[in-house]
Amino acid sequence: MKKIFITTILLSLGIFINTSFKLEDKPTFSKEEMKNIQIEIEERINAFTKKQQADCWNALMEKVDAKVDTILMFEIEQLLIGDDSLYIPQKPDRPQKPQIMDPIDSLPLAPLIENEKDIFNKENSEIPK
Repeated sequence: MKKIFITTILLSLGIFINTSFKLEDKPTFSKEEMKNIQIEIEERINAFTKKQQADCWNALMEKVDAKVDTILMFEIEQLLIGDDSLYIPQKPDRPQKPQIMDPIDSLPLAPLIENEKDIFNKENSEIPK
């Protein structure tokens, strides 16, 4: 009984496999149909490559845009803040001594007011009261 059951299962499995995976004949095309198929394939490949290049270009431009923005922001920060906020610049060099110029006026120095008491004397005062 066991042998008949196993034989039946194997026979039905063989028939199932044989009918499921039956090889079909390949279709035949004429030369003109093959040319048309080849042209269609080339058009699809060209359309696909153009689409892929456009997608890659857009992705690249997004990455470049983000990097350029980052670089520009970094440069602006460097201009405003500087490389290091603790940076202490060196002392400048001492300036040269100026040349001593001779006075243009050769008159000797003399006081403008000879007698200070005369100015503040009330009798000689010209200030109106």
